[in-house]
Amino acid sequence: MASPGEKPGQSHGQVRENNEDRFATTILLRNTGNSRCVLNGWPGIVFYGYDVITTCEQNPQTPSCPPGTRPAERRNIRVTRSQLLPPSDIALAPGQTTSFLLLWISTFAQECVKGIVQPYRVEISVPGDSHPLSLAHPALQPCDDVEVTSFGSALSRA
Repeated sequence: MASPGEKPGQSHGQVRENNEDRFATTILLRNTGNSRCVLNGWPGIVFYGYDVITTCEQNPQTPSCPPGTRPAERRNIRVTRSQLLPPSDIALAPGQTTSFLLLWISTFAQECVKGIVQPYRVEISVPGDSHPLSLAHPALQPCDDVEVTSFGSALSRA
């Protein structure tokens, strides 16, 4: 799919699902190979490290500050498969792109008790590609969990 050194692209929007507003981060993937590829299903997603947005001091009075983690330390963010769009074959010729969405509730939400912290990087596994793709400093601050949509999903622009 994409070469290990190429970064997937991203853009943002919002989705309303089950009377709940969620942020939607669109991840774009490009076929950088020399032959056609077919994707079906969902990408694998793993979050690593902390990329602190707000400044805070590590002391007992500020329990919402994130622990000091290394960029390679795996985050405990649950990833579930969204059913917004059932998976289907997505054929990509060399140079063509497809997308999928990460749907999440912000740490700014009132029901979220975690601090305002985004992951340091996200690792994206694509079926058939032996090397995961890495996206450093993704612009998202999920509260507890993230839904990932199937390949071919995109935000509709109204």
